[in-house]
Amino acid sequence: MKIVDAVWEQKNLGKKTAEIVIGSVEDEFNISDLLAVEENFEYVVVKVNSQAACRLYPLQESGYKFIETQISLTKNLKRIEDNNKLDKISKDIKFTEVNTYEDFVSTLNELTLDMFYTDRIALDPEFGVTIANKRYRNWLTDEFNSSRSQIFSIERKDKKIGFAMARDSEESVDILLGGIFSEYQNLGLGYNLIYQPIKYYEALGKKRLNTKVSSNNMNVIKLYMDLGYTINGIDYILVKHILNSRKTL
Repeated sequence: MKIVDAVWEQKNLGKKTAEIVIGSVEDEFNISDLLAVEENFEYVVVKVNSQAACRLYPLQESGYKFIETQISLTKNLKRIEDNNKLDKISKDIKFTEVNTYEDFVSTLNELTLDMFYTDRIALDPEFGVTIANKRYRNWLTDEFNSSRSQIFSIERKDKKIGFAMARDSEESVDILLGGIFSEYQNLGLGYNLIYQPIKYYEALGKKRLNTKVSSNNMNVIKLYMDLGYTINGIDYILVKHILNSRKTL
């Protein structure tokens, strides 16, 4: 098992956080090692690949709570056939990179609490949607300031309707985050979150797009599948608040 000291989560969550990855059943794993990790952290996240599902039972026996399944999806980029529905929803849509700080702040100011409510942070009673929103804002800010990722504005008739964030590598691109702003939700515009990056990176000659979506967000998973993404991995996410669990002993 791989153990990561998630130091970035201190400012996001206010807790010393560890992330543990169990990638396959062959990964060395025992509860005593896990308990040793817990001595130094307040919050532990364990990601268990579906190939190592046998690890779920001992983890739950040790107080870890299942909170979501993370679905990995991939889109091989090929020329998209004409699609009247996609052409219609893409009419008057602009997908442009956010390059200036002023434009970034303008995009950030459109984020609202009702945009991120299905992930493990938002659903955790110890955290909730306010902290989840803060965490996404911090992530966007860090990525913009470091220039590690590209942040895009999605506009319709000169109105910002959403955003997307992606990290580009030589052949493939990781779609990290995106959302439609509250005012424009439930208007059939959600496809642009997926379709616009496909068009943009296909034109640049990229071969593949990758993304990860929480199983708690079935609507977005359906959108990705509709636009040709396929599932290539499943991870079970379990969490434990160490201090709280010890207080109850």
